[in-house]
Amino acid sequence: MDVQEITINENSTIIDVRTEREFRDGHLRNAVNIPYGKISNEISEHVPNKNKEIILYCRSGRRSGIAKKVLDGMGYTNAINAGSYKKLKEQERNKQKQ
Repeated sequence: MDVQEITINENSTIIDVRTEREFRDGHLRNAVNIPYGKISNEISEHVPNKNKEIILYCRSGRRSGIAKKVLDGMGYTNAINAGSYKKLKEQERNKQKQ
């Protein structure tokens, strides 16, 4: 999915699946950090509704893709692999300028 197609709104839950250190170095506004290796254990405390839109991202899209497969397997119906943090951050900055 092309990042330009991703619309993040106030109803979206944004999850950064990178490491805690990567998250501390910068993240999207309102993002929650759940490293992809912990997603199955921690997702339900952040997103109990399995139909809620979840936007996943990481450095390149690989880890967020893995996290999406895990969530799909757990019955989450609206998880989206948004891909690269860098591209999403650029999109966020452009929206703030408008």
